[in-house]
Amino acid sequence: MKVYALLLLLLFFLFFTSIFGDLGLKLAKCQRKIVKISNAKCGDSNQCSNVDSKFIWPNLPTKLKKHVVKRLDYVSRCRLRKCSTSDQELVDSCPMHWNGIYVSLTQASLHIRFSKVVTMEYFRKNNDRIEIKFIEGQSFCKKTREVVDSKLNHYNVGIADFLLMLKNQSTTCQEINFQNLESIDTEDQYRFIQSLLFHLSSMNSSWKIHSKKLYTSLVTTSSQLLDILSFFCPNTLKCITMKEYSFNAIETKALVNTGHWRNAECLDLQHENNISIAEFLHSKTFWTVVPKLEPSDAWAVIENYREKDGRPRGSTFYIRSISPLEIQNILNEYDVPVDNMPVESPWRKDSVLHTQKFPIAGSELVLVVMLMKFEITGKLCLLSNIEEDCYNYYTADPDLD
Repeated sequence: MKVYALLLLLLFFLFFTSIFGDLGLKLAKCQRKIVKISNAKCGDSNQCSNVDSKFIWPNLPTKLKKHVVKRLDYVSRCRLRKCSTSDQELVDSCPMHWNGIYVSLTQASLHIRFSKVVTMEYFRKNNDRIEIKFIEGQSFCKKTREVVDSKLNHYNVGIADFLLMLKNQSTTCQEINFQNLESIDTEDQYRFIQSLLFHLSSMNSSWKIHSKKLYTSLVTTSSQLLDILSFFCPNTLKCITMKEYSFNAIETKALVNTGHWRNAECLDLQHENNISIAEFLHSKTFWTVVPKLEPSDAWAVIENYREKDGRPRGSTFYIRSISPLEIQNILNEYDVPVDNMPVESPWRKDSVLHTQKFPIAGSELVLVVMLMKFEITGKLCLLSNIEEDCYNYYTADPDLD
């Protein structure tokens, strides 16, 4: 048995080396030389004399260096990027793939979180110093940066680092999130938005952010929000969530005519608006707030969601009306017998006034529509799993494949 095991290990080794070839050998040699290389770069002349020059970082093949850079965390990339012009170009040529980048404002700082455990905090210390903390888990190490131009603030420094994460046009991101961690002065938010737009405008004219989702809850003007949106790739962006905004008629028309809006699969507007319900019906899921919901508009949404092969399981609509719904008039629009069939859902049972199940012809799905005093909401559920689907799928942030 031992002989067979040794033969299998030998075959595996031969198979492995045949696949990776020279690259595997170079990586192995680099691992053996890593200590000597580190010492050599630190200026240890004794070690330099013992290190083969081809194993020193600047002399390694570009392909091999790119493999190394792709495995570095963001902070390590930044440090390597500062070593030389060639290292800067190398790092910028290697794309990254982010699960999410979360940019948050507080009264005294700017936070950028780009993983579950890593956050960078930017503080304005005095007229010529900005302190940056790299926080990983519960521990952090402080880095202080001298700023020659006293007009620069921590927003400018943080935004520059934020855009560095996205500079490569092959870099992708699941979500970009702008929000407040606490209540801060509107002027500070405005200053941040101005800095963000300034830096965005300085990028190459063809440069775009390739993110699937955009969430913003910063208090800003609608024109600024449209400007920020223009820097996102409309073919990549699939989910848009906006809070704390107000559009006039001209800006509303500009918003709904953007490629971002037309291509979106999820639209979530958590503030009262005058956007026509019809402008949401191309999406898989939408949430909106209107001054008054007309019964005919409510029925138009239900009909749209009942279309065969129109939307996948879990697709949702939620409309909140500032004025109370005309419940009976909405029921009068139904083309099926009115039948109240309550189901389990995240909504309080006493708040749901009527629940109707609309079967989808030729499909295993059913549209469950619930009417409340100020809200109407519907969800496409699996006919055999209505209770669980109703309870679990209520979200404005669906899984976008």
